Amino acid sequence: LPSMIAKSSSGGLSRSNSFVGGSGSNNQSMHNVSVHSSQSASSGGSDMVFNTSSGIPTLSVASSELFIRLMDLRNWLRKHNESRDGEDSSEGQKGHPAAASLLAVLVQLLTISASSKTSSSSSSSGAPPVPTETASSSSATPMLSHAIRKTWAECVVLCHSLGTTTTYSATATNGLDVYKFLRTMMDLASLNPRSHKASGGTRLAALQVICEFFTNDAIAAKLAPWALEVLQICHKGLKSSGSQEPYHRALAVNAATCIVKGSRRARDNIMHNNKTADQPCTTFLCLAAMEEKALQEAVKLLKRASEDAYAEVRGNAAKFANALAPVLVHHQHSTLMAMQETQPNPNPNNTAASGGANSGGAVVSPLANLEEVFHLAMKNLDDALPGVATNWAEALARCVCAAIDCGQTLGISSIGISSNTNTNKRDVDDDGAGDNPPPTTTTSSSSGTMMSKLKSYSKSSKRSHAAVACSSLSAAIDFLIQCFIKTGGELASAGCGGSYSIAGRAPRVGYSMVLVYLLKLQQQSAISNSNASNHDFSTTNAVNSILNMVGPELDKQIKQTNKHRASMDAASTSTTSNDTSSSSSFRLSSTSSRHQSPSDAGIARLLTNRVLRRGLGEEVSEQTQQSLVKDLASVCLRAPMFSTDGGNTVNPPPSSANPPPNGNQLQVALIEISHLVSILGEASASTLDDVLPALERCICHADLGVRYEAATVYASIALTNPVQHTLILNSCIDSATTHHQKVIQLADEMAKAAPADKPIKKESTLSRFSRKRNTVPKPADTNTINSQRFLFHQFSLHGNALVIALLLHEVVNIEGGLSRNLLESVFDLAETLVQCHSNETLAKNNPGASCTCVRAGYCMISAALTIGPNAVSNHIARLFQLWHTSAQSVVNSTKHFSAPHDLICLEALIS
Repeated sequence: LPSMIAKSSSGGLSRSNSFVGGSGSNNQSMHNVSVHSSQSASSGGSDMVFNTSSGIPTLSVASSELFIRLMDLRNWLRKHNESRDGEDSSEGQKGHPAAASLLAVLVQLLTISASSKTSSSSSSSGAPPVPTETASSSSATPMLSHAIRKTWAECVVLCHSLGTTTTYSATATNGLDVYKFLRTMMDLASLNPRSHKASGGTRLAALQVICEFFTNDAIAAKLAPWALEVLQICHKGLKSSGSQEPYHRALAVNAATCIVKGSRRARDNIMHNNKTADQPCTTFLCLAAMEEKALQEAVKLLKRASEDAYAEVRGNAAKFANALAPVLVHHQHSTLMAMQETQPNPNPNNTAASGGANSGGAVVSPLANLEEVFHLAMKNLDDALPGVATNWAEALARCVCAAIDCGQTLGISSIGISSNTNTNKRDVDDDGAGDNPPPTTTTSSSSGTMMSKLKSYSKSSKRSHAAVACSSLSAAIDFLIQCFIKTGGELASAGCGGSYSIAGRAPRVGYSMVLVYLLKLQQQSAISNSNASNHDFSTTNAVNSILNMVGPELDKQIKQTNKHRASMDAASTSTTSNDTSSSSSFRLSSTSSRHQSPSDAGIARLLTNRVLRRGLGEEVSEQTQQSLVKDLASVCLRAPMFSTDGGNTVNPPPSSANPPPNGNQLQVALIEISHLVSILGEASASTLDDVLPALERCICHADLGVRYEAATVYASIALTNPVQHTLILNSCIDSATTHHQKVIQLADEMAKAAPADKPIKKESTLSRFSRKRNTVPKPADTNTINSQRFLFHQFSLHGNALVIALLLHEVVNIEGGLSRNLLESVFDLAETLVQCHSNETLAKNNPGASCTCVRAGYCMISAALTIGPNAVSNHIARLFQLWHTSAQSVVNSTKHFSAPHDLICLEALIS
């Protein structure tokens, strides 16, 4: 390795051994390094140089042989570290004597990169490097290669781990000083990007070493008190790297993430070694892992990284928020004193061991930092890049879990910020950027000052309410659902407020992902079983809360949109004036009518199903899935239904504890029942006593989507329980026959009662210039009552026909098949329904009911044809006769049918 470094310093590396255009002997190793190097090139512009022969920018890489030697060294160091960990550590372990020599060789490689004459510093200004005589294509800077830089940093950390003792001492016995080396790396990382020392990937290598330092558990425990200073270096690198170095900014945020994780692991080790009975046991909190000033610096860094123009930096910022969420809460059970007793304070600038969490003496709210990250995650849920938005959704879910732990375990339910605190200073960055203006900012106008105060007050109120609302799991779910509804639909949403928010349907997708991650995290940690305070939150409560995503409030939004759209259509048809003012007013009103999209209801149902399936259904046991099916069936049992006497009233639900669900909620519940029945298989037999009565109620629902989803559940039950196939099919055939007879009976009754009806003679009229005179009150409209009586039987007939069609379609997948007598009954019923096309009495009194019967009959015939030619060969003649009769009925249309009615029947015939 030293000979390879000497060759690198003298520029003796031949092009035949380099990654670009080389033809080395070890082709596989060169291929692996090329893959790493290409990833580095795609991350930023600092790894690119010009090829002097062609003038095309190519990747600046080092020798493949140097990379192979570093890989061998890393494997050797890992082997000795593993053997060292297996030794007895009761008396302490001494460092390896070769660690210092190896570290010196590795530092020499960094020195070569820093003293390289390759003009790579010009990338910070945005201009491509200009080829010079000294920067030849054969001289490659080692630290500009991502693969070599990563391997080199791992070797440096392994040397320190192998060369130091396992006890918490300020310096090692063999002369290796971790703190001194960290200070050196911090100085290199804070260099001016335009300086000569910062060229050649030196700053990237320093940040990579910092990342690896805090990834190692033993070293991270020593360097945890340096968190504030290292975070300041990362923040400085995030601000000074320039717009053309996104990889450096992403690496700075990644280093901050490693710092937080290392501090958390150090705190966990200390808590494990100094465990006391009075310390609270929390799942999503890591109390007192970092000091208050370090948390404030972390929040500043997170705000700046979340506004970066490059998605890689914003994605790392979301991951940083994930790691930062558990350490944002302060509590009286502090472990910093235990850390101080265990190891000395090597950093004199650190205030955690000398001055406490807040050296200023001001009382800081325990949830102040959590509120900042909570609000920041909510602003970026609709980021332009889906991967970044997903990471922010997980970060917000972890913040919610931390708030739940504060409310349930620690008893913190208020985050009122005192006026004496200095938390407003976190809103203002070093360069003046921030969400709120400083409290001491003055303006020339008193009205401007008042407006700024009102704006600051409104923002702080929203932030405080967000954390207070998440004091328990059920309250957190309700809060997120309210945000899901209030954010608006695809055309009404204004976005979450982030720098790269795209609005549209993205905010609702983001909040649904937060609910999914929240339920997953709670179930994985078994919070509901371990904490007595969460026993009141059951699966039933979870289902009822999640179904509110498509509850009455969302239904009200959709209905208002449909009503407004209908009024606008009427206004557009009645507008005939060519006046300029009238046309402009109509244009304005039509623009304001675009508040909701027709797909809002479908998107909301899809997202609600995602929460139920990924958040509850996929993460629980089989027994819990069975109880979930029963809970969803109980929701369907409350479905409204027309009364059997034919009126338009609604039967009271079996349970009046909860209001009856709307059509969207019923569709979501039925879709999940179908999914759970399919994945449970034979185990779903125990839930049929609850599911089948609910399906009988939903199959007659007024909503077409509810009837279709109920029929789908019937098909799932038939597939998983073949015994139920014949029973359900017989029941639906009998029910469809009964409702068809009721329809014919109602038509005959209306025909007999029609001659007895006499027109009502008006005794007076309303003249043009006179007051309204006495008139005879109109009796109840009998046609409206009869139409409502028809509707119940039409809905039931159509629902049972859907069930029969889906069951026939699944015959080929069911063991035992279908009996010929049952198939004969299906064809008899279908023929009877199709013949309603020529029923003059039914067409005269209710042509819509006649069309419903024809379509139901052809729906069953189409499903029967999917069984196969052997099953339906005996019914071919009957089918042709039905088609001929229907075609003749369309040609010789009855006088009671209009053109749309004929087209409805013809469409059913052709399809």
